Amino acid sequence: MRLFKKPQLQWIMAITGLFVALLACTYIYFFHIRNYGVSSRDGWYFEQEGYQKALELSYHNNRPMLLYFRRKACHICKKFEKDILNNRDFIRFTKNYLKVRYTIDLDRKQKLFSKKYNIRLQPAIFVQFQENSPLSTHLVLPMQQIWVARTTMESGNFMPLSAVTIKLSLKRITEIARRRAMLSHQSKTKNTQKFPIVTAIYSNK
Repeated sequence: MRLFKKPQLQWIMAITGLFVALLACTYIYFFHIRNYGVSSRDGWYFEQEGYQKALELSYHNNRPMLLYFRRKACHICKKFEKDILNNRDFIRFTKNYLKVRYTIDLDRKQKLFSKKYNIRLQPAIFVQFQENSPLSTHLVLPMQQIWVARTTMESGNFMPLSAVTIKLSLKRITEIARRRAMLSHQSKTKNTQKFPIVTAIYSNK
């Protein structure tokens, strides 16, 4: 006994096909197209070109750089962007930073560049002034922990990650990075001032 006539069966198959296609499109939209990432509207620069631009501005304006390292297929990175980096309070807090999103596995050049930061886990957050030594927040996202320094990077402790602790971590390491940058600048200035004296000594011989 036939349950469905041929025209009815064709309609059922067509509706089923449309339903499956709709599910597939929904999956692709939410997991591959929809962008939960950070935006240039919130002051972000992107990849190597953005890093160079932020570095130039850091030299001109003496502003700190906030470097965010991620991978393309890193799902916890996307969640971190959605929950923390796109938080309106965090955006207000970091408005003075030159923020750069850097995708480590975008190409070979970026992979080689990121090696100097000795990144073990992604996502990773660093703060630096100009080209002075970058300082890490030692973010351990799988364990929801972040390093909160005291007066030096060596003193401090890990704390549960939250909107409050990430701001505190950034505040502390930015202060330390600023002090180090000032000391580096003073050292370079002193060395520059010595050169005319050396020249004069040699010219008298």
